[in-house]
Amino acid sequence: MESERATAFVTEAAGFMGAELVKVLVDRGHRVLGLVPSLDAAEHVRRAGGVPVIGDMRKPGRWQDEAAADWVFQLPSQDIRGSRMTEGYVATGVAGSAAAAEPA
Repeated sequence: MESERATAFVTEAAGFMGAELVKVLVDRGHRVLGLVPSLDAAEHVRRAGGVPVIGDMRKPGRWQDEAAADWVFQLPSQDIRGSRMTEGYVATGVAGSAAAAEPA
């Protein structure tokens, strides 16, 4: 049984987890849009097979139009292994989720 092709939107797509997720989704035949903060980061997403979308999830912008994908994966914006989640980290995640849910 062949699965349907979906469009996925991945935050922090140029990071360690994000780039790997982009590769997996692309390998499975899905179209992947990856939110990145810069042109340099955009190149990482291109190499993984995705389509980069430049923006900051903490700020409303044109990137929100792309977040209206079939699937949205919000990944951590920093390496949290062995560290405590700070108030700022949590606030960024909450603000980013809210911004992704709102139309631009």
